[in-house]
Amino acid sequence: MIEFNPEYYFLGFWFIGHNADAPVAARYDWLMAVWREQPAGDWTMRYRIRRHHGEDPWDNDDAKTWYGGVGSRELDDEAMLARIETIVSQLSGATGQPCHSVIVQGDGQKAMALMLQQPWCHDASGQPLDVLPPA
Repeated sequence: MIEFNPEYYFLGFWFIGHNADAPVAARYDWLMAVWREQPAGDWTMRYRIRRHHGEDPWDNDDAKTWYGGVGSRELDDEAMLARIETIVSQLSGATGQPCHSVIVQGDGQKAMALMLQQPWCHDASGQPLDVLPPA
């Protein structure tokens, strides 16, 4: 899960959608967020893979698996972005799907606001999100 804590510093989000031409059983999408809980802290990387069970890409019955990692606190934004770009380029190339990047470089409220503007950001009902949670 990703917590949009207003005190966290979010570097960004990356999303690779499913291949609509693939058989349903072979469809999956990938989402990653990177943030720091403290200005001088380690980077937190959280990503998930959603494997689709039907035609509806927002089906709540889809299997979602979350993973996490840690990036060195020694890496500044530019260095961390370069490493992430390497990861998403490889994953995008392997899936044949484009990667959508949302560079935040701000707090959790800014991160949520930018996420809500993305056409691939939906809630469990499949409807686009358009309301910010209370700060």
